[in-house]
Amino acid sequence: MITHLFIEVMQRIVENCQDQNGSRMIQQHFETASSEDRDLIFEKVLPESLKLAKNVFGNYVIQKILEKGTQEQKHELFKTFEEEIYNLTIDVYGCRVIQKALEVNHSLIRKASYHVFLITLGIQK
Repeated sequence: MITHLFIEVMQRIVENCQDQNGSRMIQQHFETASSEDRDLIFEKVLPESLKLAKNVFGNYVIQKILEKGTQEQKHELFKTFEEEIYNLTIDVYGCRVIQKALEVNHSLIRKASYHVFLITLGIQK
């Protein structure tokens, strides 16, 4: 059920993902929402997902999408994070998103490990 308050939250979803109460509301709604509502949330969050992954409250929204989203949504997030895995792993909140991503997709472990290895050797940035 969509409430008036949730409609207001959706109008500024990226900002609200970075707020404690807004983040909680979005997470709770994503968990129980229809596929259409989940798609709407995802479409608005995806362009800012790297920023949100590094945010104290936004990272929880990204983790919820990784946990409850469709395979396609997870794949889109993985593609977004692929070039930033190292930076996310060293970020206090981003590392939690990477941990959740590894929990839901074991094939990401190999890519992440290889990418971090290349960075450590100075072969890749």
